[in-house]
Amino acid sequence: VPTSRPASRSRVLLHLLTSRLDLFPGGRCIIFVDSASEAKVLLTHPALDCRARALHGESSSQDRDFIISAFANREFDVLITTDVVARGVDFVDVMLVLQLHPPKDATQY
Repeated sequence: VPTSRPASRSRVLLHLLTSRLDLFPGGRCIIFVDSASEAKVLLTHPALDCRARALHGESSSQDRDFIISAFANREFDVLITTDVVARGVDFVDVMLVLQLHPPKDATQY
């Protein structure tokens, strides 16, 4: 969704998420963000209720393991993360992957 203001982008993202995730029975979502602070802000949005957890570079290794395990075990529906889980992790039944910002260069793909 092209928009230049981060607040507008977040509102659009959350609208898409809350209006579309329920279309996929049992479906889950991963949202990639640029920073830990951005993950924390999205996590506090009331539209996500208790359906989301955040994982980022400031997460301890214990928290990281717990959140990855809980998401894999379907204990919550929305994982908000930085690129800390972009490689080497495979989750089943993820129906929607959103990247809040486009990559800055080709190596980020």
